[in-house]
Amino acid sequence: MFVPKPNSRAEADGWVLDLVYDTAHNQTDVVILNGVDFDRGAIARLYLKHHVPYGLHSCFSSLV
Repeated sequence: MFVPKPNSRAEADGWVLDLVYDTAHNQTDVVILNGVDFDRGAIARLYLKHHVPYGLHSCFSSLV
């Protein structure tokens, strides 16, 4: 999921949130990446206590 920075003008200026499955611990992590610099790696990681099944799809809604 892409989350734009408030008042950004560049198309990729924001953050990308993604689910990453950790096979060693049978859990899913939420990683946050810089939208303009993926090579930097995760700028934050949220460790969930469980796994999220494959096939989960995001929901999109207007914040207006």
